[in-house]
Amino acid sequence: MNLRKLVDILTDRRGVALPMALLALLVLSVLIIGFSVLSASEPTIANNQLMVVRARAIAEHIAEAPEVYWVGVTTGTRNLHVGAVFRSNKELVDFMSGWLCKVKGIIATTTTSILELTKRKWTIGVPEDMVGKGPHGSRRRLTRKGRR
Repeated sequence: MNLRKLVDILTDRRGVALPMALLALLVLSVLIIGFSVLSASEPTIANNQLMVVRARAIAEHIAEAPEVYWVGVTTGTRNLHVGAVFRSNKELVDFMSGWLCKVKGIIATTTTSILELTKRKWTIGVPEDMVGKGPHGSRRRLTRKGRR
């Protein structure tokens, strides 16, 4: 086979339509599958964002209880972490089965009782050089020593 015949075969446009149509069909199929996968995850993302909004509202409501000293919105398997103090197990049960179960939006709870306290020291302070205006105000980039 000489070079001229090879060039003619490669530049001949007869029979190109079917392979090009199949290639276009393959590309469109991959795009449709990709968009289907993405659209399936969108409700999950929206639901996660909604759960955070609900958790904040529930946290504000729970914080009003006089027994509660700590409420935090968390990541992980639970949405909230709540600390409360009761004088007896009966008060704990009354709180859980009475007031807390009436809070709209709470689906499940897990409780842990402290049986023995080994150390109690609660000091949370923010060093002066780290005090800023918060997430929506001006932000300073800090190093370990608090320098900019």
